[in-house]
Amino acid sequence: MANLQASWNAPLPVDLAATNFLFLVLGTWGAFMPNPLETIWSVFMLWLLLRLFWWQNFPPILVYGTIMPWIEVHFSLYEANFYGQTLDELFVDTGRQTYWMASVGLLFVMLGMRWVLKRDWSQLTPSFEALQAAAQQLDQLRIFIAIIGVRFLSGILDSFIPYGSSLTQFVTYAYGIGEALACVLYLNFFLTRKRPLLFFGFFVF
Repeated sequence: MANLQASWNAPLPVDLAATNFLFLVLGTWGAFMPNPLETIWSVFMLWLLLRLFWWQNFPPILVYGTIMPWIEVHFSLYEANFYGQTLDELFVDTGRQTYWMASVGLLFVMLGMRWVLKRDWSQLTPSFEALQAAAQQLDQLRIFIAIIGVRFLSGILDSFIPYGSSLTQFVTYAYGIGEALACVLYLNFFLTRKRPLLFFGFFVF
């Protein structure tokens, strides 16, 4: 095991050079938005997350795991831009401060996660047999039921909690739990191939 870890090489990042021009264009476009500095920063954050967590020959699950909180943190910014408002106009006197606290907080979380992973890259690659054994212990039908239940609960919360309420974050978390369970389902099916008709029917739905 020690020799295996010693010979382990860190995964190589995907070459994103071809997209640099696109990010430059998006950053330039952001300079003309109602929230120019915040928009340019959001584009930089997206570029940085892709640089840190998108690797060659590695399932892009970490990309998905970092893009989702990026969307959650920055969505209100693009909503404000869409309506031609500043963040402080959309969320009276608190929008800009909240945005920067959330975005910088996300940056430090991602840098911390990258630092932890870099200390021991080998923990990213458990054996396929170990993953299959873990997946076999999960009841696929219970995962389906949990996803349906969480989505039903999310819909109820969404209909009862008005947009802009201080409780809106609970709606976001409820939908996030559904997304996390969906990832578990996708990985479980990939490893077990159980009930393909049910899985693909659910996926299409």
